[in-house]
Amino acid sequence: MSENKSFFQTLPGILTGLAAVLSAVTGLYLALRNDLPNGNSDQGVVELSVESFSFDPMPPTQDRPVIVTSLVRNSGNAEAKEGEVEQVSFNYPGYRSWYGQIETKVTVNPRKSIVEQNYENNALNKKIPVLKDRN
Repeated sequence: MSENKSFFQTLPGILTGLAAVLSAVTGLYLALRNDLPNGNSDQGVVELSVESFSFDPMPPTQDRPVIVTSLVRNSGNAEAKEGEVEQVSFNYPGYRSWYGQIETKVTVNPRKSIVEQNYENNALNKKIPVLKDRN
């Protein structure tokens, strides 16, 4: 005689139930901890934003390198002084074409490798011209 068992009376069912309970308890534990950077801890939070960026030369010329300088602010209270602004510069090899106007974007923390409460303010867009190379 074969017995029809409920799914939760089988080994896979029991393991599934245990996994659900373990996930719920772990989630509750993490939510109640005060030492995580969630804005409610004494450790504080990092909150990065791009305030501005500029080009040298401006406007850039097609196929010529340009130095991009960006001002990044940490308005949080961790990893840097609150309100601290850092200037970041890097070389960009150049735009492959010329444009009357092209939207250019600078992003800080693009891979979200630094925990923040708000990632929406991590990018700044700006329309700029790119001159045609006359050579």
